[in-house]
Amino acid sequence: MSKTPPTTSLGIFWRDVPLVNYALYSVGIAHAEITNLPVQRLDFVPTAIFPLLIPLLIYGLRWKQSTLPEKRVAIGICLGVPLLIGLNYVFSPRVVLSHDELRDIYEVSAIFNTFILMVHAWTHHRRWLGFFLGPCLAYGLLLENSGILLGYFSEMNYRWYLGPLPAPIATVSGWVTVYYIITWCVWEAKKCLPFLGRSAMGAALVAVAAALCFDLQVDPLACEVGFWTWHPSLKQGWLGVPLLNYAAWTAAVFPFAWILFRREAVLDLEPGEITEPLHRKWMFIQVPLALALAGILFFGFMVVIEGGFDGPTFEILDEAFKFYLG
Repeated sequence: MSKTPPTTSLGIFWRDVPLVNYALYSVGIAHAEITNLPVQRLDFVPTAIFPLLIPLLIYGLRWKQSTLPEKRVAIGICLGVPLLIGLNYVFSPRVVLSHDELRDIYEVSAIFNTFILMVHAWTHHRRWLGFFLGPCLAYGLLLENSGILLGYFSEMNYRWYLGPLPAPIATVSGWVTVYYIITWCVWEAKKCLPFLGRSAMGAALVAVAAALCFDLQVDPLACEVGFWTWHPSLKQGWLGVPLLNYAAWTAAVFPFAWILFRREAVLDLEPGEITEPLHRKWMFIQVPLALALAGILFFGFMVVIEGGFDGPTFEILDEAFKFYLG
């Protein structure tokens, strides 16, 4: 993606910041589960494998064409994650933090992480900022606030909000983070797997997988600490996270990604070319369509998961309609 391929380890490390991001989340969340939670949750720690799968995949695809410095960085990142988690488990003393302290750390780090990723985007081209802080941010903003306004979850007691909107800046900026790293990863995968450039469906499914690998580690900790709280009628699933959450993530990511990668395929755009002003305006116009498709997909998933229209998902939706419509 860089105009000139980096040759130093530091340059390669910066080029691959989205992959580094997956690795840092893998280590950081495992650290909190081992060291900082009031009740240690070692059963959560194996979820660190999910975000690590993405660097493993991308570096694996690149391996034959990689230079020696690139291979060293790849090995350092992919082996460094389990090594650091293991050292953390063996040597780190317990430093218990309250839920409020953990939420504050999450809030600041989420916003700062988005900032770093947008600097990374800017180093490629300024128009990348316009894309990821434009249609991607607008889509994420609408998604996050819709889920809260419909009553499926709440995000209380954060420091910074966007005026009267119920979603804090941290979780809204998190959507920018997610869309940037998954789109970047698909663009990288396309370089090694040309068929993805011709298959919007395949590229969108890779994006969904990359997003779920991120969420499968984040959400168990988030639910445990109370970064967000699910409606009490939703049944807890794997590691305390309702299945609705993963259905919502899939439904949220797939339509937007499919629209984006379909335009790339139809117009034979190079990775990153979709960020040009003409395409950015077109993606803005597609946001309502993506939201509508996300809603259809989400409720379709929940009909299957809950076995009909009388499950908790639709009861909560009915409550929302009654509240807003009187």
